[in-house]
Amino acid sequence: MSNYKPNPDKNVNLFIDGFPVTVPEGTTILEAARKINVNIPTLCNHKDLCRRGLCRMCVVECDGRGKLVASCVTDVWEGVKVVTNNLRILGIRKTIMELLLANHPPECLICVKHQTCELQDLSLVYNVSESLFEQNYLDPKTRKVSDDTLVIDMRKCIKCGRCVDACQEIQTVKAINTAGRSREYEICTPYKQPLHNGPCTYCGHCAKVCPVGAIYSHDQSRLILEKLGRKDMQKAAQVSKAAAIAIAKEAGLEPQSINTGNICAALKAIGFGKVYDADFFTDLAENKKYAELLERIKKGGKLPMIAGCSAGLVNFMKEYYPDLLENMSAGITCEHSFREMIQTEASFAQDTNPSLITTVTLAPCLAQKYTANYALLPKEFLQILQIKGIDLASMEEAPFDSLPKDISNRYELQNSETKAKIAETGIKTLTLTGLADARPVFESIRRGECSAGFVDVRFCSECDRE
Repeated sequence: MSNYKPNPDKNVNLFIDGFPVTVPEGTTILEAARKINVNIPTLCNHKDLCRRGLCRMCVVECDGRGKLVASCVTDVWEGVKVVTNNLRILGIRKTIMELLLANHPPECLICVKHQTCELQDLSLVYNVSESLFEQNYLDPKTRKVSDDTLVIDMRKCIKCGRCVDACQEIQTVKAINTAGRSREYEICTPYKQPLHNGPCTYCGHCAKVCPVGAIYSHDQSRLILEKLGRKDMQKAAQVSKAAAIAIAKEAGLEPQSINTGNICAALKAIGFGKVYDADFFTDLAENKKYAELLERIKKGGKLPMIAGCSAGLVNFMKEYYPDLLENMSAGITCEHSFREMIQTEASFAQDTNPSLITTVTLAPCLAQKYTANYALLPKEFLQILQIKGIDLASMEEAPFDSLPKDISNRYELQNSETKAKIAETGIKTLTLTGLADARPVFESIRRGECSAGFVDVRFCSECDRE
């Protein structure tokens, strides 16, 4: 069986709950069931991650055999008769749910995943509101770890392994791992060190795939609400097209139904005095990177120059490519350029104390929240609007505030001139999405085989501006 390689050109015929289905060889029972809209519950399976078969919620019967198999890791075979639901399977799934809830604190109403939690959804489907087993979740003071970007609450972890796959397979960072066996099996950081002591890049993929509330963004909404209530402070926000798309998606709306104008109006309604177009500050940050690139080209500096959308890239380079740190750009992020601009040249008034100016970025993903002073993810922003009683979809569009003409014109001119000069050099730019895609490029830089002069790394698709 170890040498078995499925032939995707060969079809397999089988029956699922009496319904005939034909799928390519190598298809799992779970995938075959989804093809005919038969729902098999699962907690560990994810379309972007490898097969694990850890949660066992997806067990099914095959050809009437006594042994149940995990449908997410079992390939179909010719003529197999699969039963996905009967009294026996239902009882086993309810028992699995009770075992999971025995190690899960009953904090649904205050959990960040309330009403979007996959465990909560399945507990409602199987009518399991409490566990018959001894409660075994650990003390929150010893198991909940928080830093400025991520919160890890291992009391809620169901050990599905999704975060491990996202970290190790998708991003190839290995900041999250597994340890122990049987009852001692757990998800943890290497040597159980704090997350910030390891190679974590704060890309947010672990939080994105977590089915429960075990890993999530550090929420600054309460702190921002407090600052919005202070009359002695000036408040400015920035929002990009990418953030608007992410906010619409989080709200369950079509991307075109919410735009930056609606969000700008909502930000003004909750107390922000000024709201700016984040794409300008992104251009400003990129201009500084391109200016640095031009300087390197002129003076024979280290090429290719490497830059990213998040400061987390520096963590990755220090851990895996310390020999390429000289290639790293010293450029700043969009959030940093925004804060720097507002607190210096474009402050609200010349006599305004910079310490009394709060700048908030609406970040489309957690990667852009890392090292930001104040930032709100789409869900956090929508929660503030809900608290304030504001319906985003009904807001009339409002224009962005304008920076002083002499400032915006100067930077736009510098930007266009810098890009024109770089274009004249014929230097090649390479844009990558994800650290897994970046690794082979970094390896080619090590070997001196990379033809690009500038390598720009985006952590995820949400970081794209279009």
